[in-house]
Parts: sequence; C-alpha cells; structure tokens
Amino acid sequence: FPQLGIRPTPLSLNMLVDGYGKQRLHEEALETFESIRKNGYKTTTVSYSSIISAMALVEKFDKAEELYKRMVKQRVQPNLHTCITMIGVIQSATLQEMGTRYGNTILFVSE
Repeated sequence: FPQLGIRPTPLSLNMLVDGYGKQRLHEEALETFESIRKNGYKTTTVSYSSIISAMALVEKFDKAEELYKRMVKQRVQPNLHTCITMIGVIQSATLQEMGTRYGNTILFVSE
C-alpha cells in the first residue's frame, strides 16, 4: 500500500489476512496480521480469528495455539468462529500426535 501512497485500513488488512488464509498463503497472512499493529491499529477478534483459521488450514497447529494464547493474553474476546476453529485445531493436533506416536503399532481388527 505505501508504494501507492495509500494507508491501509483495519478492514483492508483484515480482509487481506482472511483472503491469504483461504488461499493457503499462511506466511503472507501472518505478515499482514503483524502489519496491523505496525500500522498503529489494534488486532481484533476478526483479525485473530482470520489468522488462527489460516494457520489451522495449513496444519500449523502450534502457531494457531500460540496466536490463540496471545489473543487471550491481550484480552481480545474470542467469538464462536474462533472457538470452533480451536476445537478443530485441538482435535487435528491430537490425531496427528497420536498418529506419530502410535503409527504402525495400531492393529485394526475386523469382526
């Protein structure tokens, strides 16, 4: 934006975070999320929900959890979307951890 002489707004930055996330461009989403504060704006529930969803979509579960903890620490109120996303993160991370831990040791028994 600065190259064009345009100052981004919180809305435009949140939209970019969400759009990058949906395109699985998590690094760009994170960079844009971090630029919200650099531009003098506060991160909001929408900002955090978008970036947490972006991280979950590309299975960056640790990063999603880290961002959720930062959200809570900053006293930004999670909304229903954030909570549902975090339930999915916990479920997926648990399954991924179990798969790594137990891998080929699980036997499937058919009746």
